[in-house]
Amino acid sequence: MKDNKVLHFAVLFLFIGFVFFYWTVPLTDDIEEVGIVPATRVYLGGHTVGFNIENDGVLVLGKSNVQTGEGAKTLIEDELAAGDIIKSVNGITVNKTKDIFAIINSRPDNGEVLISAVRKNKEFEVRLKPSYDVLAKKYKLGLWVKDDASGIGTLTYVREDNLRFGALGHPISDSATGVAADARSGIVYPCEVMGINRGGRGAPGELRGLILKGKAEQGSISKNNKHGVFGNLKSDSVFLNPTRLLEVGGRAAVKPGKAKIYSSIEGTKVEEFDIEIIKTNYQASSNEKSLVFRVVDKGLISRTGGIVQGMSGSPIVQNGKLVGAVTHVFVNDPTKGFGIYIDWMLNE
Repeated sequence: MKDNKVLHFAVLFLFIGFVFFYWTVPLTDDIEEVGIVPATRVYLGGHTVGFNIENDGVLVLGKSNVQTGEGAKTLIEDELAAGDIIKSVNGITVNKTKDIFAIINSRPDNGEVLISAVRKNKEFEVRLKPSYDVLAKKYKLGLWVKDDASGIGTLTYVREDNLRFGALGHPISDSATGVAADARSGIVYPCEVMGINRGGRGAPGELRGLILKGKAEQGSISKNNKHGVFGNLKSDSVFLNPTRLLEVGGRAAVKPGKAKIYSSIEGTKVEEFDIEIIKTNYQASSNEKSLVFRVVDKGLISRTGGIVQGMSGSPIVQNGKLVGAVTHVFVNDPTKGFGIYIDWMLNE
């Protein structure tokens, strides 16, 4: 009888345990729900790289005067503003500044043109009449525009299976307007760090790099968005090092504690630096500020002051797995920064 009671209690205990597990642990086939990424091996980044992005459209930087026969005139009021992206003129897609000039100077009646543009992700149309510039001897709209974007940053990873790379952890944006380049295409180049402007309180530092465009292109760019810059490297890229292959760790595995970042802050050499992850944020959806870390490597602090511009994308490794990338520095404390979970970058 005593043995039966013990058996009944044991069965009851197991049943309660099962009910508790069932109601507290999410049972799902979607691995992203619990912050687990598929088994993936990547080539570890840390290299400073140069990017040149061809815009999908033409970016408006601001207004300019047109030198007409009656003097300087401003043709644009509020119809177009800095940060707008011109997509087409008279129904013809434009990707280069020369495309706009060609269209407005080939009108048979010299009348108005219909411009389709995007402002803060909303499409709109305006009609404008170009004027003849007597100095340039061509019709103009009175706009400063550009059709590409460039910059430097840090390569985070390259997937072993398909050579797709991720870098920066945030987009390349135009310095004047703050608008992220809408990538149509682009090229990745090697970059050599020539010097450092040390960071301090209220004054973020930066890496001074020389983009080595004269050397072989390393790959192509297909995306530039809130998670970073993405594309594919060539199979003979100098950034592929078989001795630096490692596994990826999902956001559920990231914990406060010791970790490392990999960056190139001198020449082209990738170096390892100690950090401490001090906060991890639960995120069911993507955000570039996933975790907070502190630089504890005295060597890095003495050379750069902490995190500086150009180090965005530096891979964050914890317990031997790639878990994230550096994205931002604290303006008032360059020894602290934000990182993005690698999950969000791998989805691109």
